[in-house]
Amino acid sequence: PDVFGHEMVYSAGTGSLLKPLLKTLYLYDLETGTEQEVAKVKIKDGEIFETVLNGDYIAWLDTDQKGSNAIYVLDRNEANAKPRLIKECSFAVPKLRLSQDYLMWIEQNEEKEERLYVVDLISEENASIPGFAESIERAMSTYGVSAPGIYDTEIIWAASDPEQSQEDSILNGEKSAIYYCDLTYFAQDDYEPAVFRPGMYVHDPITNGEVWAWIDKNNAPDSTLYLKVGD
Repeated sequence: PDVFGHEMVYSAGTGSLLKPLLKTLYLYDLETGTEQEVAKVKIKDGEIFETVLNGDYIAWLDTDQKGSNAIYVLDRNEANAKPRLIKECSFAVPKLRLSQDYLMWIEQNEEKEERLYVVDLISEENASIPGFAESIERAMSTYGVSAPGIYDTEIIWAASDPEQSQEDSILNGEKSAIYYCDLTYFAQDDYEPAVFRPGMYVHDPITNGEVWAWIDKNNAPDSTLYLKVGD
């Protein structure tokens, strides 16, 4: 589930555990205790995952966990609005992030190629992320399953540290760099993301505008949680 203010969005369902269960999307008001049905899954033998919301949008992913994925958005400011299909994608299940009018995810386009998508939900245009392709080209395939983070217009993601040699990576383990940039500066021709090197592997970095957080393994049971506050 995801929480914004006093509202929560989640998927649920009943039936046999041998079949898909999470077929209905709900919006719950934590103050009034009321529940509202938002949508039904559209993919055959699929479920609803990656539910996110803010004051203007609800977004989610229809997936069969086998390579069929469809990203939907509901505009909360539009009366009698219907879910909009934003994009269909294959391979790995993308993890959605929502901030203001921007929906973001990392998608595996080919078996060894990842792309970072930021969609302006007003114009439905994709924003080009400076430096992302270059950072991922240097990265091992493990970064394709590491989700990006977004807060307001600040974006962060993890990739291989460009200053670490391949020999050092083999001997001492792969180290990451956290790249960060601001959507409001993308129009500048010479704009490039800044880089922070924490000296360790980074997975699923997130931010609230002041603090960054990440874990140091790919969702392993012995992962350690780290925080970066300011400098």
